[in-house]
Amino acid sequence: YAIPYTNGEYVEDDKVILYETDSLTSTNGDINSNGIFYRIEIPTLKAPEFQINDFESGYDSDMGYYISFVPTCDDELLSDGSLGSFVIKNGTYTATLIDDRGEKIETQSNISAGNANNKVIFDNLSPDKLYSIELSYTTYRNNVGYTESEKVEVTPFIDYIYTPSSELGIRLGTVIPQKVSNSQIQLLYSGSVNLAKNIVQVDYTITLKGGSGSKNTGTYKIDSSNSSIFSVDRDNVVLSIDFSDVDNGHSTNGNFTLVNGGTYIINTQYYYLDNGVLTLFSENTSQLNA
Repeated sequence: YAIPYTNGEYVEDDKVILYETDSLTSTNGDINSNGIFYRIEIPTLKAPEFQINDFESGYDSDMGYYISFVPTCDDELLSDGSLGSFVIKNGTYTATLIDDRGEKIETQSNISAGNANNKVIFDNLSPDKLYSIELSYTTYRNNVGYTESEKVEVTPFIDYIYTPSSELGIRLGTVIPQKVSNSQIQLLYSGSVNLAKNIVQVDYTITLKGGSGSKNTGTYKIDSSNSSIFSVDRDNVVLSIDFSDVDNGHSTNGNFTLVNGGTYIINTQYYYLDNGVLTLFSENTSQLNA
């Protein structure tokens, strides 16, 4: 017999007896029993939700270049407030480190889906390299409409991170300038590592290409009123430059503005502290089309 699913629960007293001649006539659960139609709601088994927290890479004298993170897996209560379906086989999943050629470097298995404090570390890695993290599990999701392989397929969650370019634990990444207004620009850092943590000063010079004398300079640095030069939102690291901010040393020419259609060359220098001494980490040149 089948038990109808009504108002969010199975009602045992309202069971339907199925005979050999009975059949399910749709995936929604219409049942023909001796000429009388019954409807049974068949709930969809939901996939769990994964998230990676405290995702970082760095350099340590004992571990070498490393990647660490705290994964969370919710197979019980999903972000929309609905109940999960407990579809992860054995209640465990696997974290796999993959290099930029798609080769699996290391795997850590049997991570408990119910533990929100699983810190995973992959160490002794190569510097200045892009790695991906794959979280995978075997599922019980045998819903109608899935292929046979999808019913038990390992389902991946993937995120990416670079290792630092040197033992300083920093990577500048690709600098991408963007115009905000005629007096403001942003520098976006794609693939950077630990800029907000380790860089304490940035000097810039912006020059109009082919424009005689049209340039501006400025400095952004950590001091008593600024705990960080960059704004960080997950993977997005941004330096906002305001040409009108002369009082804070962020600009030497408060009247400097971008010319629409102009091409600008932006030179930047990045400094860190080495035993209290301001030391150049890297220089970069990028181009902005205003």
